[in-house]
Amino acid sequence: MSERSEKVLYWVGVGLPTVITALLALALYGWIRERQLPPPPGPFPVGRATFDWTDFGGPTVVVWYPAEKPSSDSAAAYLPGVFADEMLRGRGPFSQRLGFLTDRAYSGGTLRNIRPPLPLVIWSPDWGLQPTAYAVLAEDLASRGFVVMGAGPSDSTGPGPRPARVAARVADLHTFLVRIQRLKDADVGLFSRLGTERVALVGHGVGGEASVRVCAVEPHCAAAVDLNGDVAGDQPVMAGPVLFLAVGQGPLPAAPAAFPQALGVRIRGVPDRHLTDEAVFFQPLAWIHQLFGRVEGVRGLRIVGAYVATFLDEHLRGAAVTWLPTPGGHFTKAKVEFNRDR
Repeated sequence: MSERSEKVLYWVGVGLPTVITALLALALYGWIRERQLPPPPGPFPVGRATFDWTDFGGPTVVVWYPAEKPSSDSAAAYLPGVFADEMLRGRGPFSQRLGFLTDRAYSGGTLRNIRPPLPLVIWSPDWGLQPTAYAVLAEDLASRGFVVMGAGPSDSTGPGPRPARVAARVADLHTFLVRIQRLKDADVGLFSRLGTERVALVGHGVGGEASVRVCAVEPHCAAAVDLNGDVAGDQPVMAGPVLFLAVGQGPLPAAPAAFPQALGVRIRGVPDRHLTDEAVFFQPLAWIHQLFGRVEGVRGLRIVGAYVATFLDEHLRGAAVTWLPTPGGHFTKAKVEFNRDR
């Protein structure tokens, strides 16, 4: 072997382990570094409250709402206590350490003095997830004046075919809506100020399909949003407006005949898991993904949040809005397609 080859092998033997060690150290620092969720774009601070109704057969519940700014600027920990075990289950050793995250909401903040009824959005997560995994999108809506409520699903773990999962989630949502109405009728706290006569259901995956199915038969449902849910197969007719918003590659979401007021939107460059807070977690290869057309995580969530908020402004609050939202800012170079002129 030549002297030059020996030098090359020597530096490879010394340099490669050093580089690998440095990369692992940087990755470890990224996973455990304290970080905060991005600030919501609306004009209101956001409060967050949790309820544990399991003692009398109910779910664990999280609520995001427009709040008064507290005297001390201290945001809540990302993991609400009653959801911590469920959110930590199944996370791998190289996942973002959730205990190092800080929320943008204020735990137990005072409800904003806004004339009731406050527009109510029920959030239904995908299979295996909790509603607290969507804090960025929920706080986006709450900062714009919506009250967003999510219940820990009874079907969060375990095997089962998709139709059975959807059916279980549909039952959960019906029960949740009944309980909320009873609390409003009893004039209990925040619930007394909710607009339960016109409710929006928003869901992701299994939760999205279930939201559409419930909204088709629930008389007080004013609109539904299905994020990357499957709308194939037998569907009940939904006369009201529904937004089928898909991310990633593939064709535009179809608007089946069962949904005469359906709007389909496809946002390319955003992967499905980036509909959750995973979009803002530490991702060491994110810059490589962006070279191949993937939208940066926070920007992708802002785009999704803007379309959901615009749709709900129109159909839940009766606002006069125009589609598309104004280009620029987070929407620069966004690949957004519609199946209907608005």
